[in-house]
Amino acid sequence: MKWSRKEDDAVAKALIEAGITVLGIEVEPEPQATSEVQPAHTSATPTLSERMLELAELHHEGILSDQEFSDAKVKLLSGL
Repeated sequence: MKWSRKEDDAVAKALIEAGITVLGIEVEPEPQATSEVQPAHTSATPTLSERMLELAELHHEGILSDQEFSDAKVKLLSGL
């Protein structure tokens, strides 16, 4: 089965939302898109969504097994 980056993004977003819901974390709504170009995220530390996307990509590429992917998600979300 072949996945696209768009599908990976959708899966990662769903996992993040599920983790937030399970942990009962209140999140501020994302600002509405504007016509102004936003600067790229320049922080040295990746965001939660960036880490989740990275894990999903590693799993998709076969670098992480199903169990390793699951464990990494739990560890990442437990650090919130």
